[in-house]
Amino acid sequence: MQLFRYMVYIWDAYEKEAERRHKGMAKRADFLYPPILPIIYYEGSAQWGVPPDFRSRIREGKVFGKYLPDFEYYLVPLKDYSNEALMEKRDEISLVMMINKLQTAEDIEEFRQLPGSEMDAILKDTPEYLVDSIANVLRAFLLKLNVPVSDTEKLADKVREKKMGELFADMQKIDIQAEWKKMAATARQIEEKAAQLKEKAAQIDEKAARVDEKAAQVDEKAAKVDEKEAQVKEKAAKVACLFGQVTGLLPEKTRHKPDNDLKDKARFPHPSI
Repeated sequence: MQLFRYMVYIWDAYEKEAERRHKGMAKRADFLYPPILPIIYYEGSAQWGVPPDFRSRIREGKVFGKYLPDFEYYLVPLKDYSNEALMEKRDEISLVMMINKLQTAEDIEEFRQLPGSEMDAILKDTPEYLVDSIANVLRAFLLKLNVPVSDTEKLADKVREKKMGELFADMQKIDIQAEWKKMAATARQIEEKAAQLKEKAAQIDEKAARVDEKAAQVDEKAAKVDEKEAQVKEKAAKVACLFGQVTGLLPEKTRHKPDNDLKDKARFPHPSI
């Protein structure tokens, strides 16, 4: 699928460039897109097992055959090409393939043994943009191996200076397989730490949920207290209202009788006193 995306990107860029140069060109009925030969350079040592046709990667691809995009890619397993065979081709793509073939410390040592003058001759008339592309391929490869940036830039400059024969002359021996293992171990450590952080985050979320639940319970109890308080106030208001109504119905002398009785008792003490 990634290969198909690259092809669509190339066609899209081609269409935009055509429109930029000649407005409306891409909308013409006779406008044609350029052909693309999809090539995969396989650097691994294991057997390649992906089917070459795009349609086989789509469910029910045979049923919907003519309605689906379909193409085949050309596989180039680098392990099947020796450095000597690539050197005989004497082209820039062969240099890139030799760089991509570097998998072990022995591969680098074999690269060092190649005739430097012949490699330099390949780049003698190569355009600068293509030399820069080869330098960037080497740069990406070395950075992937955790080679220090300063050393990486020096080696990339060797390519830009068209001195491929001196590429690894001053570089310490690298155990590429050991670097791959180191990178894999680092990746595993990062994944483990990420899993631990994810677990801690889940625990924090769980605690937060518990706190929210307790807060909700507290809010619920507070609401019940407020409700009871309102009920008490309502009952008190009803009692006060009822008392006022009863008091209003009593005769005026009866309403003041308690005060008169007190006064009478004060003036006429009880006979027993």
